[in-house]
Amino acid sequence: MKPAKLTWEKISDYFNFSVSTSQGKIPVSLWALYDIYTDHGTGSVSPLIGFQDDSRVVADEFSLKIPEPIIATCDPVQAMQLGLPPVIPFRVQIKGNGAIVSSQFKPSFYWLDKNSRPLMGVRQDGSLLQVARQTYLITEPVFSLVNLLDQFIKTKFADNDRKMLIWGEIQRFFPENAKIEQHLSEITIVPANRFTLDMDAEGQIHPVLVTPVANFTEEITEYKALLPKVQEKKFSQIFSECMSHYALGQNTYVLLPDQMVKALNVVRHVQKEPASKRLAFIANPYARINDALGTSFSDQEVEQFFVETPEFISLRVQKLGFWEPKICAYRQNESTSWIPDEQELLTAILGDITVQLTPQNAAELAEKLDQAIEDNISEIEFQGEQIVATPENAGLIRKLADAVKTQSENSEKPEVINEETTSEEKLHDDMPKVILTPITEDNIEDVGYAAERQVRASLDSFMPEYLATRTLYAHQKAGLQWLQTNWRSGNRGVLLADDMGLGKTIQCLAFMAWVKESMVKEIYPCRPMLIVAPTGLLKNWKDEEKLHLSRPGLGQIFEAYGDGLSGFAEKSAIDRKREFESADWVLTTYETLRDKILYFLPVQWCVIAFDEVQKIKNPVSRLTEMAKSLSSDFSIAVTGTPVENELKDLWSIVDTVAPGFLDSLASFHKTYVKTEDPVAASEKLKKRLVDDINPSLLMRRMKEEHLDGLPEKFIKTYPAEMSQQQAAEYTDYVKLAQQTDRSDTSILEILQKLRKISLFTGNVGADGLSDELIEHSARLKMMRIILDEIADKKERVLIFVESLHLQELLVPYLQRRYQLPLPPSRINGGVDGQKRKALVDKFQKTLNDQFNVMLLSPKAGGVGLTLTQANHVIHLSRWWNPAVEDQCSDRIYRIGQKRPVYIHYPMAVHPVYQQGSFDIKLNELLERKRELSRNLLLPAALTKDEINSLLNGSLAGS
Repeated sequence: MKPAKLTWEKISDYFNFSVSTSQGKIPVSLWALYDIYTDHGTGSVSPLIGFQDDSRVVADEFSLKIPEPIIATCDPVQAMQLGLPPVIPFRVQIKGNGAIVSSQFKPSFYWLDKNSRPLMGVRQDGSLLQVARQTYLITEPVFSLVNLLDQFIKTKFADNDRKMLIWGEIQRFFPENAKIEQHLSEITIVPANRFTLDMDAEGQIHPVLVTPVANFTEEITEYKALLPKVQEKKFSQIFSECMSHYALGQNTYVLLPDQMVKALNVVRHVQKEPASKRLAFIANPYARINDALGTSFSDQEVEQFFVETPEFISLRVQKLGFWEPKICAYRQNESTSWIPDEQELLTAILGDITVQLTPQNAAELAEKLDQAIEDNISEIEFQGEQIVATPENAGLIRKLADAVKTQSENSEKPEVINEETTSEEKLHDDMPKVILTPITEDNIEDVGYAAERQVRASLDSFMPEYLATRTLYAHQKAGLQWLQTNWRSGNRGVLLADDMGLGKTIQCLAFMAWVKESMVKEIYPCRPMLIVAPTGLLKNWKDEEKLHLSRPGLGQIFEAYGDGLSGFAEKSAIDRKREFESADWVLTTYETLRDKILYFLPVQWCVIAFDEVQKIKNPVSRLTEMAKSLSSDFSIAVTGTPVENELKDLWSIVDTVAPGFLDSLASFHKTYVKTEDPVAASEKLKKRLVDDINPSLLMRRMKEEHLDGLPEKFIKTYPAEMSQQQAAEYTDYVKLAQQTDRSDTSILEILQKLRKISLFTGNVGADGLSDELIEHSARLKMMRIILDEIADKKERVLIFVESLHLQELLVPYLQRRYQLPLPPSRINGGVDGQKRKALVDKFQKTLNDQFNVMLLSPKAGGVGLTLTQANHVIHLSRWWNPAVEDQCSDRIYRIGQKRPVYIHYPMAVHPVYQQGSFDIKLNELLERKRELSRNLLLPAALTKDEINSLLNGSLAGS
């Protein structure tokens, strides 16, 4: 292989890298094809691979411009690989002339050698430090520390608090080898990036700073208080002005990012409002925060810094017309509620008219409507208005009457609450009114509401005339017929839980087109349809509707989210309802539905499709309750993963589309969850959903069984014996772990370490990932054997591995070994959506006679991608949840795949422990979980008992 020299040049605040031979500069895309050397000897371009994911990096054909802060993240090995100067071996000494609280205080810093002697003749140029004739690289955290110190020295502070805050920020970067005067180090900075809310006994709202707690799969599972109780109380007391920093006393400061400052400013304004407004805010803080921030942040960004913790939910106060959060799924909220007196009015929207009701005449009207329906009377007169006697109108009024009747009669008289404050909605200025947010029958402790069948008229034909894609797969035709049969039988909702890649969207669209045609032919009343989906899938629904349906398709669309709702708040409730009903189908997000529920509530929807319905898997969340509050003729829950983590996920979904079908959550929990035989309970649950009702409420099909035309799929494990070096490291750690006290933290740390050793061992040198290192690691060695065979066949392969460092090492190694014309693409959490799509498109254009490989992280690359140009998947590292692994494999095993699919699992086997090796034990556990979750309705996530069993089995070596 030809040698080439990697060189760099520091220009201002970035480093410019290039590779050249005697013939000239080499294009960046070909760098990995050369044996790299630098002024210091052997080199590697591996670190530059990872740097390119950063949007700050500028690439042209022959060079990479890397900003100085990125270079400062290099470790000593990476600096050596890139031919950079050696990392500084020095310490920083920080001193202050006088007390830090003094206005005259100015810190200073010096460089000390290993003997703590000051260095002489030092000259600093950004990240480079020149000492005599030798140049060194300043890396993190020293790089940030000396830059902040320099800024501090040059700044004139207007107030002492601000100075202390900045000093506290500097303190965060104190490295272990820094030497600091004692009085300068006694400052604590607390960075905050999330908050929740609390409400005290007087009804005042207070922000509470929290920090996330992640489990061993790096998923956030809970939140805990960021500050001790004393400091938390202090923060609440001084929260009169919204600032970026707060002094909490005892030299402790809390630092807030700009986005939190803006959100907390909303809370500060709410604190000054009347009790009614504060209660409205606590009922739905997301809506107020989103409205106040406008387009500054997306819904997803807001949900990153404001969280609804269990503590917040339990402290909410129920008021009539406001959502009642539940403390937990299995304990009833015992808080007292109130009722309005006779002078206060409830507002109900019935068709095109609005009526105002007292608690008494709401009950009377409900009875009159029920009687009219029984007597086949089409409408009745009430308050001078003609009200249509329909089950929907009667049900709405009955809900209002029942909600009032069940409230405590001994509670205090409330203030008038108006969640919508626009003047256009005030029907009578001299009349107080209450506009209700729906309070649903949650069915948690007991079944308060069970949907009844409602036989509907329909078309006799099967295939919709509007369906342009006439060549449906057999399973898609069966799915369409199943939806139609449920519609005709009068069922109120179903769960379409087909495996990923089976075309759930087209089945829903075909059914909705069929229902739409019955409206056009006046067989069924004209009503709008609603699709609720995650933001990222809205465009997909629009594209699929255009692709698969001939015009007019579903008809006029209304995009009820983002800018599509601009000016909607200023319209009257009746005008908003008319606008919805003038559309044929409406698209919205789950967050919009939650925050703007009053927009959607008055509409009688024909069909509602909840895509990725696991968004409402939490039975006690506001989002779930808002979804349950909608009124529809028919609902479809759409998901490829009906049970993500717990069985109550499934109950929550089913109770949304078919209320009461699975009994109450308390009863469900007792029957199917708290059982000594979960397999038998799961079989019983599946029978309840599929066999005990005709037509079935659940449609769950797997690709391998139901998709004619899909190629064969071959799954193979590759046990490979560890090298002597890898086995020795594994043995040493097992002996150490056997002597370690077991706690939840240590258990996860031990498992992660065993997982890491089983994947890769050895020290990476200046030349990056070498054949010698590959030989030392059993999994990598087996991966290379598998790749060699795939390359010989000139096919394509995806490699799933979560270690970003190993991804960086593999890119140049694979390009060099297989002489690829371009470096293998990488998709991980650091790659944004636009770049991700470009990488997918480029990979999909790989010619059929060319070998190609892509590296992906399981969580980031396991969903939302179609990579059918590949027909091989190598799971180089295993994920803890087999459902995630299957999602990864499904990137290639889906509609559009023409070649046989091969799923490869290389495993490292210890020569002594053999079947007791970590890889073998993990594979056995994942396969057992996979079988149960696919064939039954059991969660795929590992339980605590299973994690302990995995650890005990791995440490016992049996």
